[in-house]
Amino acid sequence: MLKWWIFISIIALVIDALTSNFFFICFTIGGLAAILVNFLGLPPISQSIMFCIVSIASLIFIIPYVKRVHKRDMGQTAPLEDKYIGKTIVLDQDMSHNTIMMQVNGIYWTLKGTGEPMAKGDRVVIIGVEGNKLLVRKEEKEE
Repeated sequence: MLKWWIFISIIALVIDALTSNFFFICFTIGGLAAILVNFLGLPPISQSIMFCIVSIASLIFIIPYVKRVHKRDMGQTAPLEDKYIGKTIVLDQDMSHNTIMMQVNGIYWTLKGTGEPMAKGDRVVIIGVEGNKLLVRKEEKEE
């Protein structure tokens, strides 16, 4: 039975190394526990029970821990839209009804004006994102 526990442990370790999700490492730990019970001279049924108990306990404790640590280390990825905030663009048409459709960096966006009316040629600053609209305001003129 020792050969089977070694085989199960190695296969689980290899699968875990290939998938890198720490799921199969729990079965490797269970296999190592079964190997230990085998060395103590206990029968195969005891080895199997130990394998199951340790594997399940490992799943219960290791997987949530790995997810928590992985989520903490991952960091937050900013949405693509947030990269537009602060960017200055020149309007290619009048903003008569407070919204226009305009191409920004190769993507057509609905621009929604905040504040005073804007005309073609005005420089505007993107100040936020509201759903699928870019919020813009007229650029402050430096004197």
